[in-house]
This record gives sequence, structure tokens and C-alpha cells, in this order.
Amino acid sequence: MDEMALLMFPVLIGLYIKLAGREEKEALTEFGEAYARYAAATPRFIPWLQNAGSSGINDHPNQV
Repeated sequence: MDEMALLMFPVLIGLYIKLAGREEKEALTEFGEAYARYAAATPRFIPWLQNAGSSGINDHPNQV
């Protein structure tokens, strides 16, 4: 049973990342420049992890 969970974990993470990308494109279409500014200033998945010790400005490679 644990082996199945270990095998499924990367699959689920991959699907989640793909879904997030799709949702970001939809948000960009709906909200335009306002969303682009938000995405540029906000880390994609774990905001508190990236901002720990940073200036608060996001230079995340997966920005929209």
C-alpha cells in the first residue's frame, strides 16, 4: 500500500502543476494586467517558503 502512495505522489504533483498552469492562463485572460502584476509579486505554490529571508519580490521562474 505504501509503495502505491509513493508511486502516485509524483503523478499527483505533476497533475496539480499542470492544473495550476491552466488556471493561471484563465485568470490572465479574465483579469489581464492586474493578474499579471499579482502573479509577478506572488510565489506560485508556497508563499511563506519563498519569502523567508527574501525581499518579498518574486523572481519565481514560473511567473505568468
